[in-house]
Amino acid sequence: SILIVGGTPCSGSWWILKKTVCYMHKPTNESALSPYRVLDLTDEKGHFCGKILADLGADVIKIEPPGGDPVRFRGPFYGDTADVDKSLNWWAFNTSKRGITLDLESVEGQETLRKLVSISDILIESYPPGYMDKIGLGYKTLSLLNPGLIYVSISPFGQTGPYSDWKGPDLITMALGGLMYHAGDSDRPPIRISTPQANLDACLHAAAGAMMALWHRLHTGQGQYVDASIQASIPQFLIAELPFWEYGKKLLHRSGPRRAISKHMVRQIYPCKDGHVSILIIGGPLGKLFRPLAVWMQEEGMGNNLMAVPWENLDLAKYSQQDVDSWEEAIKTFFMKHTHAELLTGAFERKIPLTPGYTIPDLLQYEQLKHRQFWVEVEHPELSTRITYPGPPFKLNLTPWQIRERAPLLGQHNKEVMEELSHHQAVRTSGIMNSTTQNPQIKHLPLQGIVVADFTRVLIGPLLGKYLADFGATVIRIESRLALDQHRVTVPYKGEPNLNRSGIFPLLNSSKLSLGLNLSHPKGIDIAKQLIARCDVVLENFVPGMMERWGLAFEDLKKIKPGIVMFRHSMQGQSGPYARHPGFGWN
Repeated sequence: SILIVGGTPCSGSWWILKKTVCYMHKPTNESALSPYRVLDLTDEKGHFCGKILADLGADVIKIEPPGGDPVRFRGPFYGDTADVDKSLNWWAFNTSKRGITLDLESVEGQETLRKLVSISDILIESYPPGYMDKIGLGYKTLSLLNPGLIYVSISPFGQTGPYSDWKGPDLITMALGGLMYHAGDSDRPPIRISTPQANLDACLHAAAGAMMALWHRLHTGQGQYVDASIQASIPQFLIAELPFWEYGKKLLHRSGPRRAISKHMVRQIYPCKDGHVSILIIGGPLGKLFRPLAVWMQEEGMGNNLMAVPWENLDLAKYSQQDVDSWEEAIKTFFMKHTHAELLTGAFERKIPLTPGYTIPDLLQYEQLKHRQFWVEVEHPELSTRITYPGPPFKLNLTPWQIRERAPLLGQHNKEVMEELSHHQAVRTSGIMNSTTQNPQIKHLPLQGIVVADFTRVLIGPLLGKYLADFGATVIRIESRLALDQHRVTVPYKGEPNLNRSGIFPLLNSSKLSLGLNLSHPKGIDIAKQLIARCDVVLENFVPGMMERWGLAFEDLKKIKPGIVMFRHSMQGQSGPYARHPGFGWN
C-alpha cells in the first residue's frame, strides 16, 4: 500500500481500462486505493482482507448468499438483540464496504458475477479449494473475461498439497502453524489467542499479495492468481523458535510470563499494585536501557543488588538463572508498591522500556491513542447513533486510511449496484477490457527496480525490509559496528558466537545488501544522503527524533529525492505525549 501511494498514473490502454473500471465507482475522497474495485466473496476467513482494502479506499462490494453471511448470525449483538444487521463481528470486519446478495449456485447469479468481474480489479474468495472452478467461476475462467483480474483465494492450507481439502478453522490452523504449542503456561496444555488470529494474519498477507499483484499489473497489464494459506502465514511468528531448532534441535517450550533469553528464562510480565506491566531484561547493546530502572529503585531505597550489574555491556550468558531470578524478585517487589500509571509516568521520564498491560477501558482513555485520533465514531443511521470503532493502524499523509461507513445492511446495495452495472453495460465499448498492453514474457518480481534504504533495527522494521526484498526490491540495509543490531548478538548462533552467525538475524534480513555506515560522523550522513538520492523508499524505526537530528526527516528527504516514500515505524507513532517512549514488541 505504501508503494501504491507513491505510484504514478499508468499510460496508454491500461489508463483507459482504469478509467473504464472506475466508471461506476462511487465518488469518494482521494485514498490510496480509490481507483479500484474489489469483489469480496469471503466468509469469516477473509472478511478482514476486504476491510483492509476498503478502508484504504477501494470500492469493495461484499457479496453474500441471499440468506446472509453466517457471521451475521453470530454474537455478540448490539443491544443484546439477535439480528442479521446487529452482529458486532459483522460490523468489525466489514466497514467501508457496499453489500449485495447473490446466489452463486444459480445461472442468473453466476452471470451477474461475471459481469461484475469484467469491470473489477480484484476478487477475493475463501471457498473450499475447487469449489469456484466447479461452478465455473475459477480464475482460469474469469481471467478470460478480464485478463487484468487479480484473483485472491484464502484457504486453510492453500490450493494444493495433501492438506488442501482439509477443513481448517482458526483453532486448527493456529495449531498446525506451530504457534499454539508456544502459547500458555509451562505446566498446562497449549492455548490459542481468543480472537481468530490465524485468519486475521492470513488476511494481512492476502491483502499484501493483492497489492503486490496490483503493482505488477500497473507495469505489465497482467493480472494473476494469489494463493494465501492460513496455516503458512503462522510460522512467520516463529522468529526465535525456528533457529533454535535448526541450529541445536532445541524445542522452545511455552513459558507463560517468561521467555528464553540467552540460556535463561526471563520474565516479561510483572504484577504491580493495580494490574500488570511489561518489561524484559535483555543484554547486549540494549542492556543500558535498564540502568535508569536500577537508579530509580535505589532512590526509593530498594534493589541495591541491581546497581552492581554492568547494564551498559550486559552479557547474560555470564550470569546464572539464580542471578536473574534475584534481579526479578527485587523488580517485582518495587513494582508492587506502584500503580501502573505511576510506573508508566516514571518509565517515560527515565526512558525505560516499561509499559502497562492495558484493559480495553484503559485503551479508550489512553492519551496517546486519543492524540492519534485512533478511536473513530462511525454513524449508524439505522440506529440513530454513532458507535466507537478502532481507527487507522497507520497514517498516510496524502491518502489517509479511513472508515467511510459502517458495514452494509443485508442486501443494502442490491438496487444501486445492479443499476450501475446495467448502465455500465449499456455504454461499455466492446472489447475495451481486453485492450491492455500485455507482455506475457515479463516474469520478474513485482518490486524489481525499486530501491530501498533500510535504516531499521531489531525485528519489525527489518522484517518489512525483508518483505520488500523478497518481492524483488533492492534493499540496502544501513548498519554499523558502533551500534550493532540486537539480533546480530543474540542466541542461537551457528557454532561459536559471531556477528554473522546469529540464527535470528538472517530470518529478518535475507535478500538484502548491507552497507556499514557511521551515522554519528558527518561523512556518514553525507553518504546516506547520496544513497537516498538514488532510492525510492526509506525505512526507519528509531525513537522519534533520531532521523531529525541526522537531518534525515521526511521534509529533508523530499528535498534530496522528490517523490520519496518514507516508512516510519515506532512503538507509539511519531507524535503525541508518549511518542518518544522506548519499547519493543512485548511492550
